Amino acid sequence: MKFLKMVLKDTSFKDLCDAMEEQDYEKAFRAVHTLKGVLLNLGLTVQGRYAAALTEALRGRQENEEIKPLFTQLVSSYGEMCSAIKELAETSETGGIQNG
Repeated sequence: MKFLKMVLKDTSFKDLCDAMEEQDYEKAFRAVHTLKGVLLNLGLTVQGRYAAALTEALRGRQENEEIKPLFTQLVSSYGEMCSAIKELAETSETGGIQNG
């Protein structure tokens, strides 16, 4: 659990979102490449695969038709993962399963 909570503190995802908003594909590539490594090193393979696909789409560092749908998919999956990690962390801190 300690290592999973580290992903919540990692800034790569925020950096990626900022870069995508700015349409800075060089910065986006670096951020998603870092994020991919973090996710895969923690065994978060589903999100890691999404990050890997986006990394490849951004490799040319310019806009293309693959980027937006891959980014949307990663954002959704990453959000679900973070919610699950937070719920697990709360459960482990209280020593059991929470109702409600």
